[in-house]
Amino acid sequence: AIAMGAQNAALRNAHGARIGGTFVTGTVFGLGEKLAHWCLRQESFGPAMRHGMGWSALALGAGAGAWAFSVYGLNALSAPAGAILLLTLATGGMTLRERPAAKQRGDQPG
Repeated sequence: AIAMGAQNAALRNAHGARIGGTFVTGTVFGLGEKLAHWCLRQESFGPAMRHGMGWSALALGAGAGAWAFSVYGLNALSAPAGAILLLTLATGGMTLRERPAAKQRGDQPG
């Protein structure tokens, strides 16, 4: 639940279209919808390509995770856990550095 929440919080809008990343079926649905819009000449191919890339990333990640687990067992979790720890520390550091600057600009009440 924590990993899915972090993933949802990290997702950004891509030109007004939120690319789903939590559920593979939702991403495939979005891909199909955008492909249909492209076929009907209602949209460019870009939105469909973004959904396709999102789905491909999920599929490749699932495959890589299955392979890593088959080779390394539970030790395969150390690489993603380490990456999450480093990204968390980097994000926290950037947030703490930005806070004093935001107070000086008057962005936050204080």
